[in-house]
Amino acid sequence: MIYSLIYSIVFLLSRIPYPLARLAGKLLGAGFSRLPIMRRDEVFGNIVRSFEGQLDEEDCRKILKRVYIHFGQMIFEVPHILRLNHENLSDYVVFENEENLRIALARGKGVFILTA
Repeated sequence: MIYSLIYSIVFLLSRIPYPLARLAGKLLGAGFSRLPIMRRDEVFGNIVRSFEGQLDEEDCRKILKRVYIHFGQMIFEVPHILRLNHENLSDYVVFENEENLRIALARGKGVFILTA
């Protein structure tokens, strides 16, 4: 029952056009960044401690907001994995230095791929 409900929600989210989904995620994240959510102060404190002496409080607040925006976008972007196939992969993924990948694979020792 719960699986079907979650799958239905994810399926519906995957049908939102990708550019619109990204925008909706940004708006959702920005909205949540303004709410007094549980552990928000703790997260902010961790950011302040991590950048102590490097960033002022305002810059730390900007990072906190970007964190919320990032997770808001993920809520809308991850369901698009259901729609990935060979035909539309280039709409979602950018390959750089593909020739280097092919050379490494040809060596037969495996490769290590990083994403950003």
